[in-house]
Amino acid sequence: MNLHTPQDNPDWLQAAAGEVTVWQRIALATRGGITPGNIVSIVGLLLVGRGALQLSGSHWLLGLCLIIGGRLADLADGYVAELTKTKGRPGEAVDAACDKLAVGIVALVTLAAHHVPQWFLIYFIVYNLHMTLFGLFWGRQFHLHPSSSAKLAMFTSWIAIVCLIVYSKAPDTLILVVGMITVLAYGWLSVVAMVTYYRDLYHAKEERIEAARWAREVADLVCVSNSKATHYEQAHKLLVSLGKTLGVEPVEIDITKHEQTLQQLFQHRERGRPVVIAVAGGDGTVNAVVNSLCKLQPQNALAKCYVLPLWGGNANDLAYMLNGLRMAVSPQRLVSRAAVVQVPLIKVQIREPKRRGRTIYACCYASFGASAYAARQLETYRLSTHKVMRLLPLLLVAHELIQTMRAFLAAPVHRGEIDDQEQTFYEHTMINGSRIAKVNRVPIALDDPMFFHALIARKDSSMALAIIRILLRQPGREYGTRTHIRFTARTPIDAQIDGEIMHLPADTRITATTIQPSFRFISIKLRAGDLARVDR
Repeated sequence: MNLHTPQDNPDWLQAAAGEVTVWQRIALATRGGITPGNIVSIVGLLLVGRGALQLSGSHWLLGLCLIIGGRLADLADGYVAELTKTKGRPGEAVDAACDKLAVGIVALVTLAAHHVPQWFLIYFIVYNLHMTLFGLFWGRQFHLHPSSSAKLAMFTSWIAIVCLIVYSKAPDTLILVVGMITVLAYGWLSVVAMVTYYRDLYHAKEERIEAARWAREVADLVCVSNSKATHYEQAHKLLVSLGKTLGVEPVEIDITKHEQTLQQLFQHRERGRPVVIAVAGGDGTVNAVVNSLCKLQPQNALAKCYVLPLWGGNANDLAYMLNGLRMAVSPQRLVSRAAVVQVPLIKVQIREPKRRGRTIYACCYASFGASAYAARQLETYRLSTHKVMRLLPLLLVAHELIQTMRAFLAAPVHRGEIDDQEQTFYEHTMINGSRIAKVNRVPIALDDPMFFHALIARKDSSMALAIIRILLRQPGREYGTRTHIRFTARTPIDAQIDGEIMHLPADTRITATTIQPSFRFISIKLRAGDLARVDR
């Protein structure tokens, strides 16, 4: 929480008309000059000044108490501004100015009275002067704010100064040891703070690079979200920021509430306007978007469509492959550095007995057998999990691992015909070549339209170890790269395609091939040579 500056405008400009407090009216009238937080900051500065004057006389202990009281006031001003809803940039400026003035006053007094070693005071003054100039030249220009390491450095520096002053007046070994420890801590934290500031400055300058071509030409931003997803709130905030960065008003579609299908929604969008479809959900939500786009009729296909998978659910395989393991990617960095890449898909055609065939497109994987069975059992277990268990994350994770192992052991072995040959198998998995090549060292080029095929014949309680063992071998009939495969499940079988779980009856025929979709994906993680870049 930033206790001085709100995200966009000062608090007094964000308050509703009937909810403006007295302090907010005063802040509005004085343009943020008079606020409770600023008053506390100035009182703290006066206490520090008065305490510094007492240090040279016989009342040095009173002087130390006044200085400590002034620094405590500096800690309290941000909280006062938060409580009174009067945060704003003027308060941040007043707080910074009082900090620097307090530093200057105490440094001059202690240097003249020889209370503190000169080498420490010189470093203390140089560091604070450097940070002041940094803030004046770059801090305001790039909207950089004090880091936690900088605040800790300032806190430890004042503890060190107090300890060294006490030692000069009343020498004691324990006080000296504490003082030296805090001096070393201050030296380390100040270096970390400077490195952090320059790193933030580097990233801030990078984010001002001219936007990529796809970002400059985008006309629409459609945000497809899943309000029931695990990390929906975080993903939603990122989508709102992305709309502001692109300069377009986002249209949000919640797939859990909208009556129309995504395919119908995409069909009625203007074809001539380039559109970014940002997905705030897990692999299942991305799968719904991709399948809707793939099933559009050619005459309804979007002229230029870019899909941006973000992190929102429990499983975020595609978001990880394209945009990294975490959600903390700034919208500015996405706009300026992300590339448009082409990712092949797995086209899975399923024909069940006495039912019309259906086609599902997979970005990451299509699995049949044990892993899908375990996923279905785990999903059933999660729905029945007691609320008390959900409040204990570590216990919940341990319990889910046990349930998963039990499901793998209980999963049946299936019979089927694979490429005209009768076989028994425990797990039959097809993993998108782009995903597997990015994660593992296998002979698949990222832009090759092929998938990795693995067939596990026997029961294995650890699917991950079984896949690793397969990856370490040379490609053969039961594992390797494929562009086409067909098989018939002679027994009922569970299937999972990019998070979508289904149960298929016996004698279901399945065909998997690779295709190149008409739309593209936006990626900040993949680099030149990883995937064929079609635009920049």
